[in-house]
Parts: sequence; structure tokens; C-alpha cells
Amino acid sequence: MKRGKSKFFEAELNWVKNFLFEVTVNGFPKFFMDELDPVGEDSAPNPADYLLVSVGGCVASSFIYSALKFSIPIKVLRVKVRGKYTRKKGMVRIGEINVELQVDVADGNTAENLEPCLNVFRKYCVISESLREGIPINIFLKVGERRLEVPYEGNDS
Repeated sequence: MKRGKSKFFEAELNWVKNFLFEVTVNGFPKFFMDELDPVGEDSAPNPADYLLVSVGGCVASSFIYSALKFSIPIKVLRVKVRGKYTRKKGMVRIGEINVELQVDVADGNTAENLEPCLNVFRKYCVISESLREGIPINIFLKVGERRLEVPYEGNDS
């Protein structure tokens, strides 16, 4: 499915029950998202899981893009992404994400051949670099015809 060249992209979440949501992204097949026990039923990946998939997928795509630009033939690429929950100011947050790329290069290439790629591929990753720089998130609540901006007040406790 082609998306076009718009600068905007969208996802829609429709509440099913409890903490289970049906998710639609740009007309692709629907999938589900749920929260972990004890609030959710852990019946589908949760938002943090999808964040890991997004980071890992973007890092891997950026790596492949750079390898192609440097004519480095990749035979196999496996990606393992691990997030770590932490507490900040008393609230649960994702404190760290680690991405491991396991690469098998073709035609007798070695890790040294990947060096030019290693120096540039990370800057092409839209997701990880956006998160590292910080993304403003604006939240609005629409009730009927009324649209309210939800203010952000940092939790200092």
C-alpha cells in the first residue's frame, strides 16, 4: 500500500474493552494493543512493546540503507531490542532502550568492512533520533464539539 508524500501520518485506536484497543494505521490490517496485568489482560502487545518494535525496525532499516549505499552485501540481519522500565519522580518510565544488530555479511566481508556504515547509519533513523532529541507531545480532549488542550504539569514528587 502506497502512502503518498504527506508530512503527516496517522494511527487510530478504538477502545474495545478494559484496556484493549483495536488499532488502525493508514489502512493496513487492524491489530490490537493491551496493557499488562494487573490493569489490562496482557492479550496483545502493549504500547511499550510497539515502541521497541518501532525503534528496532527503524534502526535496522537505517542500517540496511547505509549498507546498500556503501555496497556492503548483508546476508542476514537479526535485531534484538530490549527496554528497561525505571522510576522517575515516582512514575514508571522507559529508562533505556538497547538495540543489538546481529549481522552476517556476504562474500567474505568482515566487521571492518562495515566501519564506514557504522559511522553514518544511526543519523538516518527517524525514530531513535527523534526520541533522543525529545518530541513535543500535545494532547487534546474532544467532547462533542468542544476541543480542550490538556495542559502538562510536570510531576516533581
